[in-house]
Amino acid sequence: MILKVHQTKHDLKNAYQITSAGKLLYSACASNLHRLGNLTIYDENKQPLCTLSRTVKLQELLIPTILTLFPIEKKKDFYQLEGALSGTCYHRLKGPSICEYHIQTDISSLVIHPLYHGSRELFLVFTAGEEQIALIERHTTVVNQKDTYTLYLTGRYEHTALLLSAWILLYDHQNYGDQREISAGISKTWSWSLPGAKGRKLYNPKWGQDEFQEQAPKPL
Repeated sequence: MILKVHQTKHDLKNAYQITSAGKLLYSACASNLHRLGNLTIYDENKQPLCTLSRTVKLQELLIPTILTLFPIEKKKDFYQLEGALSGTCYHRLKGPSICEYHIQTDISSLVIHPLYHGSRELFLVFTAGEEQIALIERHTTVVNQKDTYTLYLTGRYEHTALLLSAWILLYDHQNYGDQREISAGISKTWSWSLPGAKGRKLYNPKWGQDEFQEQAPKPL
């Protein structure tokens, strides 16, 4: 299963559409309060499915992020899932090699490892049993501040499509949803993961080739 996440609006509110094979699956909108506002996902009939809302944990306030450059663990950016999905999303940092995102619900426990390689921005999705079930790519060429993502999801885990779509929207809302960014035009981002980053160690360039064939993600 391949899903596309398109940002359709970037001004007082961010709006998105999630499609597969040209069919609309979900839509979403995010509050104009960067990082602090709620994010709501709707079905194809514009009925609310779930909401992600920011919660602040004591640990976030007690441990400065700069200390995670050392072997000190910090969990931050907690969001609560409510509605058709119930659970928690958060960002975990520990030392220079651990930067990962966690999604925990009653039925799923997923870990997402980022991998930045020049103009490529990938996210490797693993189960708690360390099986890779998906790959997400953010398209780093952005037009008019509207981001696009592609989600490659293995067939056995298609039931996580809404959950992973929610995480993509949350990631974009946290990292690229600043409403002060109002400039138009084309921009491109470049970044690199550290050599010891876990995403680099886990990356398999052949992942998805059998299932997605000519539509498989392009290897780094």
